[in-house]
Amino acid sequence: MILVDGDTVKLRAADFQESCSPNLDVFLIRGAPWRQPTFRHGPFVMSNKTEVI
Repeated sequence: MILVDGDTVKLRAADFQESCSPNLDVFLIRGAPWRQPTFRHGPFVMSNKTEVI
């Protein structure tokens, strides 16, 4: 997700939570766009398909 100035993020926990994990954890980071090609395969992100597979 890419946000720009003035954008907001709204989070809401599920109506039902398992008793073993009653908390909602959020990890939100900020950084500048890379402006370079990327290739994604599952959880892996690299510059091109050859690097991932």
